[in-house]
Amino acid sequence: MRWIALMLVLIAAASCSGSPPAPTAIPAPPTDAPLPFDAPQPTLAFPGNLPTTTYTDAVNGFAFDYPTGWTLTPPADASTPSYSIILTANALRIEIAVLPIETNNQNSSDGTDASILREEWRTFPDGKTALYMERKDAAGTTSYALHTRVGGRPISVTLTGDPAFLDPLVGSLRAI
Repeated sequence: MRWIALMLVLIAAASCSGSPPAPTAIPAPPTDAPLPFDAPQPTLAFPGNLPTTTYTDAVNGFAFDYPTGWTLTPPADASTPSYSIILTANALRIEIAVLPIETNNQNSSDGTDASILREEWRTFPDGKTALYMERKDAAGTTSYALHTRVGGRPISVTLTGDPAFLDPLVGSLRAI
């Protein structure tokens, strides 16, 4: 109640001054502030702060980090327009799909028979944006995907298993 009375006194005082108050500039948000449509900042550390190994694709000019000890299956030929790199560890599987440059992979439909449970944009500390999707296929398997671009190249990272490994891997994607 006192707050309302104080506001009325301030409004009355402002209207009695005879001249309008000088306009004040509204400060711009800091450049590192997330945009309203962004999800919270992704977590960039692998669960358990696992040591990492770097995979480098010199043909297409990108690299990423993954936990040491995981099995990495490189592409048979990285010079083809599209290919996949597979990472596995126990029940976890990650597919890093490198797509042709003219592909726009940031859409919600890839032609599969899956229900989209959640979809949002994420911004990583290096400024890279990615479309996050959580999907459930007809068999009931949930997968998590982030679609982004590195050095102009569309890359889709799809994970089945613990989703805590997705953001750190995509966050480590970088042009070389």
